[in-house]
Order: sequence, then C-alpha cells, then structure tokens
Amino acid sequence: MQFIWLSLFCFVCVSIVAHGGNDLFTSVMDLRELYGHEQEMKSVLKKYLDSEENKLKKIREFYESLPNSDNTAIEYIKGPINSFAILKRAKRDWDSKLSDLVYEDNTHDLMAFVAEKRHKFPNEGDLKGGLIGLKRLLDTYKLPMPEITNGSLSLDNRPISADECFEIGTEAYKQELWEMAVIWLEEALRLKEEGHERLHKESQVTMFEVLDYLVYSQYKMGNTYGAYITTLKLLKIVPDWAQSRIEGNLAYFRGILTPEELEGNRVEDVKEEFSPMGTSLFWGSDDVNTYETLCREPQKLPPERERKLKCFYYSNSKTLNLLYNPAKIEMLHDTPRIYSLRQVLSEVQMTRIEELGKQKLYRATARNHLSGKFEPADYRIAKSSWLSNNDDMEIFPIVNQRLEDITGLEMDTAEDLQLGVYGIGGHYEPHYDHARNKKDAYGGGFGNRIATILFYVSL
Repeated sequence: MQFIWLSLFCFVCVSIVAHGGNDLFTSVMDLRELYGHEQEMKSVLKKYLDSEENKLKKIREFYESLPNSDNTAIEYIKGPINSFAILKRAKRDWDSKLSDLVYEDNTHDLMAFVAEKRHKFPNEGDLKGGLIGLKRLLDTYKLPMPEITNGSLSLDNRPISADECFEIGTEAYKQELWEMAVIWLEEALRLKEEGHERLHKESQVTMFEVLDYLVYSQYKMGNTYGAYITTLKLLKIVPDWAQSRIEGNLAYFRGILTPEELEGNRVEDVKEEFSPMGTSLFWGSDDVNTYETLCREPQKLPPERERKLKCFYYSNSKTLNLLYNPAKIEMLHDTPRIYSLRQVLSEVQMTRIEELGKQKLYRATARNHLSGKFEPADYRIAKSSWLSNNDDMEIFPIVNQRLEDITGLEMDTAEDLQLGVYGIGGHYEPHYDHARNKKDAYGGGFGNRIATILFYVSL
C-alpha cells in the first residue's frame, strides 16, 4: 500500500473529535483555501467601504450646499428667487439627487461574493473540531498558555490579546467545551489583571464579562469551589443590573459547598471533559506515553549508539535504475533499525500529486475491526483521496517503478496511492495497517497487506 501524507508538521500526532459538515478543520488544504477566500472577501469589502465613503461624501456635500438662513419661512419666501429656489431644490435635489444617493445600493458585489462562497464556510462542527484540535495541541505538546499568548508560536510573533483569548473562550463556551473555555477565559483574566491590553488596541472586553463567563464554565466543568471564588471577585465589580443574579449565584454555591470547602479546605473535584487521547485499540497500553513523548521531542540516543547512525546511498546491482540514481537513506535508530528514504519524489511529482488529490478529498475513514466496514473514526482526523495510474499515466508509473526498485517488491498488486491531508491537530493514532481476521480483506484474491510506504510532504 502507498500513502502520501501532507501535513503542517513532519509528523502530527494529536487528535480532535467532530463529525459532519464540511470538515474544514481536518484538512490544511481546506484551511488554506478558506484563507484565500478571506483575502478575496477583504478585497471585496474594501471596494464596498470605498463606495459607501464616496456616497457619504456626496451626501455631505449636498448638505453643505443647502442655504443657511436665520429668517423665518415667511421672510424667506418673500423673495421670488428664494421661492423658486426652494421649489427647485425640493424637486431636483431632494426628490431626485438625494434620493438617488440615499438609495444607492453598493452591496451587490459583496452579497454576491458571500452567496457564492457560503457553502464553503465552516459550520458549527468545524468550530468545535478546531477548538478540540487546539486542546489536543496543548495537551500533547504540553504547551503553557503564556507561551502561546506571548506570540512565540505565531509566524509574526504577535502576542495574543485578552480580547482574542476571550473570543476563543466564549466560542468554547457556546460549544459546551467547558475545560477549553476555562483555559482561555483564565488566560484572558490573567492578561487583563497584568495590564497586557496596553500592548494592543484598547480592550473592548470588560473584566466583568470575563469573570461572568468563567464562573459558569468552572461550574459546568465540576470546579464548584473555583466558581464560588470567581463569584466573590465578581461581586466587587458587578454592575447594578446584574447584582441580584450574582448574589443568587453566590447563595447557590454556598448552599452546595461544605463548611470545610467554604473555609478553603477543599477537595479537588474537577471532572475531565474528555479523554486526552482517542479511541483506537492502543489506548490504555504503555505505548501511549511513548507515543506522546515522541510527539514532543525526538528520542536522544546515548553518544556511543548515536555514532552508529549514518547516511548512505543504496544501489542494487540487479537494478539498473538504482545504479544511475541510487536511493538516499538515513539511519534513524539502531535497535530496532529504522531507516528513512530521502527525496524519493521530485518537486514536480509532489506538486502534480497535490493538484490531482485535492480535487477528490473527502473525510478520511478507518476500517472498523469488528464490522470490517470503513467509517469516520475519532482516532483518524484528516481528509484523503485515492489516485491511480489512470489519473496521470506519466507521473505514477515512474513513482511506482522507483518504489519497486528500492523495495524489491512488485507493484502489480499494490493498492492505489492514497493522499492524506491534515488540518488543525489532525493525526492518525497508532493502529494496525493490515486487516486482522480476514485473509482477503481487500478483495481481488491478493491476500493481506505486507508493507506500507509513506511519503511525508510539508506544505
């Protein structure tokens, strides 16, 4: 079997859970296309704003052209010229010119663009999937919130403001992802308390709003004591219109907390929102810790073992192609021996495969080991497509021949090439890549999979 994986990272191993809709969060190609739509939208919106500003300019010019007079109506219309002038203005200017300006519609291009692209917009499932993807990244890579909000992980090193943290927190609140809401609302609170909004434009979010959302999120997450403490903070800044509601919340928390907890001697009762990993067959095994650790940082070998690692060219004397163009191989690990093939695909081949594959992308599925059917799975978050020799009779025969030369395996019974594309936190958890309990699971009488070849391509 052949795979090509396109991802934001060399290897992405975090998970998100969401189904249905456009599944935009599962594919970096979809997210890249969405970014392009946003830039188009910005251009169309700029054109609309320019038109509206020009329209307002003309209306202001009309307003300033009207005569200023301290006379009464009777005094003004005594002059015949004035009388004719007001008749003219009412007919030619007020009725025609001003009406045309006021009712001029500059929204056509903007609304047409929105209507055309609307079906490609993300839905609620995409927002929820994206939020869980962020949570997976935080959990798997052990990223502290200050490291994220100080801008060290963004391409432009721009710090994230308290308002932006609040927006992410309230979106998680709407999706009922309470743990995620608490994380981002607490960070918004920290930034406001430390005065970080001075680094950004004037903050539009009040301390009361942050604390108000945080209280309910803490309560729904199971941290009743934390919600009680946050409510005490709220009472110090609560506006009059919310006074009775906040006091009612405080009374409620006092009624369900024990005297020991109210005195500060509480027992942690915070509930986990969801399992930090997915639902593949491997979870619960000791391999999971190793899996997560390798996601965060490569395993460092002792110097005496690291010295054994090497890079070399491989040429099979029985294969003429390899004599002229040997395979580039890097030894990554000694025990067990792990090798990586370098630059098997050319830039032209990778570009062509991407062009063909993105036209067929759909939500990736995995074989259910009980039913044998392919279906969306929480432990495989990506989009994929299948490509055969018929899709490009020039590129794929060359690729297949190259693989046959390097591996020594015939490609006659190989499956089609599968293109896998990851999005926010996309990954494929550890799994068996061959079918179990079935001798001819893939049809055709060719038996089971004996090898999988994967190409990693960073976009």
